[in-house]
Amino acid sequence: HWSGEIWNRRRNGEVYPEQLTISSVSSVQGKVIQYVGVFNDITQRKKAEKALRVSEARLSAMLSTAIDGIIGMDSSGRVIEFNPTAEKIFGWKREEVIGQELSHLIVPERYRDAHNKGLTRFLKSHKPKLLNRFVEISGLKKDGSEIPIELSVTTFQDGDKDLFIGYVRDITERNEAKKALVESENHYRSLFEESSIVMLLIDPDSGHIIDGNHAAISYYGYNRDDLKSLTINQINTLPQNEIMSEMARAREQKRSYFEFIHRLANGETREVQVSSGPITIGGNVLLLSTILDISEHKQAQQSWVESERRFRDLLSDVQLVAIMLDMKGHITFCNDYLLEMTGWKRDEVIGKNWFLHFLPAKVQMEVSKIFISAVMSGTLADHFENEILTRQGELRSIVWNNTILHDIDGDIIGTASLGVDCLWRRWRR
Repeated sequence: HWSGEIWNRRRNGEVYPEQLTISSVSSVQGKVIQYVGVFNDITQRKKAEKALRVSEARLSAMLSTAIDGIIGMDSSGRVIEFNPTAEKIFGWKREEVIGQELSHLIVPERYRDAHNKGLTRFLKSHKPKLLNRFVEISGLKKDGSEIPIELSVTTFQDGDKDLFIGYVRDITERNEAKKALVESENHYRSLFEESSIVMLLIDPDSGHIIDGNHAAISYYGYNRDDLKSLTINQINTLPQNEIMSEMARAREQKRSYFEFIHRLANGETREVQVSSGPITIGGNVLLLSTILDISEHKQAQQSWVESERRFRDLLSDVQLVAIMLDMKGHITFCNDYLLEMTGWKRDEVIGKNWFLHFLPAKVQMEVSKIFISAVMSGTLADHFENEILTRQGELRSIVWNNTILHDIDGDIIGTASLGVDCLWRRWRR
């Protein structure tokens, strides 16, 4: 007796597989008198086997490359599949778990009774309770430690057998990220509420005020609910075209803040400096705006500008040489008396370096260094005498009275000097 697979050819020339079984036929004396061959076309069986191999290869590839852990379990609760990702999650090798009871491998002891009862209940009723949806539970690793996992279980039948497939994800990093986010938002909330700086959270699309800290409630004079019912445009008094102009000025001047006029709950208006930036809270991108009241600063600045204007007017009228220089010695102001004495026009000297324009070449660099050093240190001499050049190259000796200039914040910005022409002084004498 012999049986095997052979290739045969049909009448049309097509080659096809056959199952050939050869049996011997013996006489009554036991002598083989003939052989009988039975041919069976197995083309369809071969196609089915090939399809099965392809399917199994695809399944194997899917199991091997799946980002989720995939665990198969039969109706007795024993493991029938355990892919590489499941190995990585739980620390078990596939060959260690196949045929073993699943609940003793990855289910923490406190959950095993519920696991076994749930399996028994389903096998009796076939009514799923936790199937086909994701649940977050604890999983047990080989080393005895527990990790948070996300689990989804589906079931199907193989003949009359119930089989189960579990899809598992290790959500340790996700939970840690959530925890970090919650801690970060709590930290932000604490900083936001307790800061002495006025802060508003604003919806960037609608302009609605989402929240304001205690400093904002105190500054604007609204209670929290009333403040949250407003839009920022109801507080900002500038019309839209002026708002756009201010934003354009900020871009041009490369500054990170805007200057607006805000209205308080009592109707009073205040000049404010607003700095805004995006912040993500609860998955929503909002604008965090900090508001600084600059009303008093603006008033002081206007007073300083007015004072400087009067000072310049005074210098313009005196019959003395009057100049103002910045920190590097560039001319920011000169009066008509200097121009008449030296023969220069105003637009020819404003912005020019005083030392390079008016001092003899042999002393330009030396005197310039002394000036810059003295101004930076605030030690400029109150009085000194030096020669200056007129446009025609004539030397005129000037006796100077010097003052260091400060801005509104007290920072040094340059010098103002009044000079007497020694020739004129000798003539007077």
